[in-house]
Amino acid sequence: MTLYVKDIPLDKILGVETISSDDIEKAATLCFRRKERFVDGYYVEKEIEEICNQFFGNTNVNQKNGLISQYGKMKEYVTERKLIGLFLIGMNLDNIIIDTYPTEHGTEIELTVKSICRCFLKSYFTQDEIHCICQATPNFDIYYDYVLESKKSELN
Repeated sequence: MTLYVKDIPLDKILGVETISSDDIEKAATLCFRRKERFVDGYYVEKEIEEICNQFFGNTNVNQKNGLISQYGKMKEYVTERKLIGLFLIGMNLDNIIIDTYPTEHGTEIELTVKSICRCFLKSYFTQDEIHCICQATPNFDIYYDYVLESKKSELN
């Protein structure tokens, strides 16, 4: 069964093994995968890990500002730079630990690239916002056409 971020309840999102992308989202992820292929020194996993570290890598900042504030700042950063495709890739990356966050209730939450990306996409964007940012990604049109052509080939 194909599961998309929009279809999974927030309380279940971390338990899903793999989350699928629709055609628009696939095209946006391809923009970054192709950049990795053609730009020397650019690595998708490194990029997403660096962004997650920038906003969630410091326990003191996380505790002082709160995770909600950090997600809000990251949303601005990602939206301005049209980086949503990285988070669509990150939502299925193996758990790369960013930080362990102690809650008010004395429990600890392990912040991983996967958990950050999934919660970020589910809680901080509508499906329309995700699609708009995807479509604004540089070279989106080239890769969207490619995704549609590939889909058409599979059907024939």
